[in-house]
Amino acid sequence: MTSILMYSVRPDEQEAIQAWAQANDIQVDTTDHDLGMKTVDMIKGYDGIVIQQHAALPEPELYQRLKDYGLKQLTLRITGYDIVNLQAARENGLVVTNVPAYSPRSVSNWSWPRSCVWFGIWGRPALAKPRMTIPGLGFRPTRSTT
Repeated sequence: MTSILMYSVRPDEQEAIQAWAQANDIQVDTTDHDLGMKTVDMIKGYDGIVIQQHAALPEPELYQRLKDYGLKQLTLRITGYDIVNLQAARENGLVVTNVPAYSPRSVSNWSWPRSCVWFGIWGRPALAKPRMTIPGLGFRPTRSTT
């Protein structure tokens, strides 16, 4: 059976991940840790990894370790890829894939409640609440690595 380790998984994502894994007969294990030099050894024995994080991955040694563990792809659950050292990935034969875009509906479902908070309709301004939850909706604000 194919096995995948997903890094930086939130509790609200677990149900959907496990349903997908069961439907596709794939073992998916999760951790709330980001990928980095301190956590790269967690991938030993897995066929693939999926990450969602905002911390940069600049260390060439990290990509060498991914290659040494037999990985051929670094999959990102984010639209950007600026956290990845593309040269180090290329030098180690790793293909980097990411989410090409989000649907307008999903963006509007996220931005409307955020705007309500920002303009004081619900609670304090968004900047004062780095993690917001509105009944029926769960989301995190975007952050930039630049």
